[in-house]
Amino acid sequence: MNRVSLFLSVAALAAGALTAFSQTRPAAPARGGRGGGGAARIPMTEPADEGMVRVDQGWSARHTANLARAQQGDVDLYLLGDSITDNWGSGNFRDSYARYFSGWKTADFGIGGDRTEHVLWRISHGELEGNLHPKVIMLQIGTNNLPRTQYNYAADTPEQTAAGVKAILDVIQQKQPQAKVLLVAVFPRDNPGDAAFGVPEKVKALNTLIAKFADGTRVKFLDIHDQFLDANGKLKPGVMQPDNLHPTAAGYDIWGTAITPILTEWLGAPKPQN
Repeated sequence: MNRVSLFLSVAALAAGALTAFSQTRPAAPARGGRGGGGAARIPMTEPADEGMVRVDQGWSARHTANLARAQQGDVDLYLLGDSITDNWGSGNFRDSYARYFSGWKTADFGIGGDRTEHVLWRISHGELEGNLHPKVIMLQIGTNNLPRTQYNYAADTPEQTAAGVKAILDVIQQKQPQAKVLLVAVFPRDNPGDAAFGVPEKVKALNTLIAKFADGTRVKFLDIHDQFLDANGKLKPGVMQPDNLHPTAAGYDIWGTAITPILTEWLGAPKPQN
């Protein structure tokens, strides 16, 4: 089978799975407009530890692309998460991504906006299969579960979100038992809306819970949350974008510097790039 036929086959399978799943799920409530001019937003409640497909535009296309990448294989380092992972390999941060990852066979499977239940669905529907046999999987997920509303989704508690992280780790163990897992703590978030809803405290509580998933052998927990903060517990200038959620290049440097020794231990020294 040539590559074009393979890609079309993967796309057809993904489309069929998404269609079948969406037929069993209620449609998302309408999103309200700003200033009270639109219909009221009714957040959906989704179990954080049960895989759920997203119905927003573009997500199924990203999933299909990830399935195609999984079929290609040749991945030693597999990155899994939401926009904080997704953004590293795109846009203004490609130089940073190359600096920290180009010495290894790396693939970024992050999708912006994902919550634990969405990552769980993706890896249960092909994104950890195909021709993949990664040596290391780096996972960071959970920040989108915690705000009062994230798109149309209701907030989860730290305990519910931690259950979602554990479910993801269980699927990784089932589908890629040879892989070591670097579980990264959720980073601080500190915009006014988050602060009013207690999200910074929820992030800390979540990190305390998921730290317990480290087993001393296959799963390692890396907590660099406080490296983004000053002595007063506020974000250091320049480490986050204006939304106080997504890292800048300086923020990614904090992350990259912290993971390099661990990845070198697990994968060997990165190969020099021309």
